[in-house]
Amino acid sequence: MLTHKLVLDEVEDDYFKLIALHCFMEEYRLAFLLNKHLQLKLARTRKDLDLTFNGIHVQFPLYHYEDVSKQCRFYLVGNRAYVEGGKGLEAVGLFDKEQWDARPYNLLPEFQNVDYFIKIEEEGTSISDRVMLNTLKEIPQLSTAYIVENEKIKSKDNLIFD
Repeated sequence: MLTHKLVLDEVEDDYFKLIALHCFMEEYRLAFLLNKHLQLKLARTRKDLDLTFNGIHVQFPLYHYEDVSKQCRFYLVGNRAYVEGGKGLEAVGLFDKEQWDARPYNLLPEFQNVDYFIKIEEEGTSISDRVMLNTLKEIPQLSTAYIVENEKIKSKDNLIFD
């Protein structure tokens, strides 16, 4: 008897663009600047993006805006999250002081130097990459912005927000 096996390893999911942002500011300030310069309405979602790395629960800040007229969705997500955990007590003089360790986790480990990502899911090709990058580079608080090629993203599963 013959068996027929279907393998779904290669699924075409290149329907999104990913823009990497380098900056030193909190995500709410960045969302405000993106709303101002790109005419978006990014708002923080009720739930952050929850992922598990080696049994450790990590939350990444997530902002969302859906533009119905252009048929696209914008997401702003932080690439770094810190999880604190106690290390024990450290004797300092007369008093014991609890020492804490904050370990960083990256949403996309292959891009450790990136601070934030803008993910754009679109039905058509309504948004010009060049215009968006030029507008982003005009924001003085951003160090740089560039488009990440989808082939270079190894952990695409971390970019599923729904």
